[in-house]
Amino acid sequence: MTHSWKQKKNKAILSIFLLASLVCLVPAHSEVVNKVLVVVNDEVITQGELDKILIPIYMQYRDIYEEEELTSALAGARKAILEKMVQNKLLLSEAKRRKIEVDPREVEAVIEDVRQSFPSEEAFRETLTRENIYMSQLEEQYREKIMIDKLIDFAVKSKISIAPLEGSQYYEEHPEEFKTPEQVHVRAILIKVTPERNETEAIKLSNRILRRLGEGSDFSLLAKEYSDASFAESGGDMGWIKKGELISELDELIFLLEPGRFSHVIQTKVGFHIFKVEEKKDSSAKGFSEVKEMVEQKIYSQKIEKGIEDFMERLKENAYISFK
Repeated sequence: MTHSWKQKKNKAILSIFLLASLVCLVPAHSEVVNKVLVVVNDEVITQGELDKILIPIYMQYRDIYEEEELTSALAGARKAILEKMVQNKLLLSEAKRRKIEVDPREVEAVIEDVRQSFPSEEAFRETLTRENIYMSQLEEQYREKIMIDKLIDFAVKSKISIAPLEGSQYYEEHPEEFKTPEQVHVRAILIKVTPERNETEAIKLSNRILRRLGEGSDFSLLAKEYSDASFAESGGDMGWIKKGELISELDELIFLLEPGRFSHVIQTKVGFHIFKVEEKKDSSAKGFSEVKEMVEQKIYSQKIEKGIEDFMERLKENAYISFK
């Protein structure tokens, strides 16, 4: 079971690396003749290239969505992926025009990072074979990705700066972003309905535990003895819970309890719950000095995103793009 899970995880890691890089899992000059979807300057994007990315997504989506939702989700994925493929062609074309170079050692370093996510070289090679990816393709795809990254660094990131007062101004204009929400330290007892314990028996057991709590029994000891939750061994300790983290019916109940008090029995689809609040922390605002670095990083990220959007618009204005 563990080995199978690791294989799936490693396969997903490789796929994420490739998809996030906006790089197709096929050679740039495929010999397969199929329908042209988009012409970008002197290059084309084919149905085969798009399918290479869409088919794995379809396999995932069909386990998540119903038929009508599946059609809509796939249509959205197709549109987004095709747009990214067009962007990739434009960026790569511009990187070549600027004669951006990539040292082979840079490519080797990136591929080595991918290799390290696999338990062995054999597992890495097996995944490439299963996904029908040649090592030469992988190397070329990462070479192109590095070219694009260097282009973005030079054309966008190098031109971004943050003025001295921008951080404090953002902080003052978005106070809610820097508040620590109200929190409670909670213990819980969960009684599930199981093949050995029907709903009536689960309710009786929950009420019996509630009576014992009312008589002064220790909550953590009862949690260890009876709770079906994964945190039962720690005395039902769920740790600190922020307001809004739990489903609304539980959230409302827990945050009304005073420290040292326990709740009545409440039923959810998981089972029957009893909660106890140990401590409370009120909502508080963080000072600018505490969040200065985070604020500046957020501003920087926003400027990069806007800079890339503007850069892409300029590339599109000077390019020939035709959707077939």
